Amino acid sequence: MMPLTIWEIITFGALFTTLYSLFGNDNENYTDVISSVLATILWFVAGISALTGIQNDAGDIWSASWLMWLCISAGVIIGIITYTKIIDVTNKRKDHVSMKLNTRL
Repeated sequence: MMPLTIWEIITFGALFTTLYSLFGNDNENYTDVISSVLATILWFVAGISALTGIQNDAGDIWSASWLMWLCISAGVIIGIITYTKIIDVTNKRKDHVSMKLNTRL
C-alpha cells in the first residue's frame, strides 16, 4: 500500500520522463534514452502500486485494476519505444565510432 502523494509523484515523474523521451532528442548524451528507461520503470511501479493499493489521507485504500492495466500498458509502449531508441543509438555509435587502427610496428 502506497500513500496517494507518493503515487502522484511517481505518476507525474513517469509522465514527464515519457514526454521528454518522446519530444527530446539528444545525440551527445542520449538523455532521451535514459529518460525512456526511467519512464518504463516508473510506469511499472505506478501500475503495481495501483493494484496493491493507494491510501489517501483519510485512510481509505483504493485498489483499481483498470488503473494498473493503464499504467502497465503505458510502460509496455514506452518500453518498446525505448528498445527501438537503444537499437538506433547502437547503430549510430557503430557508424560513428569505426576505429580502424593499424597496430603493426
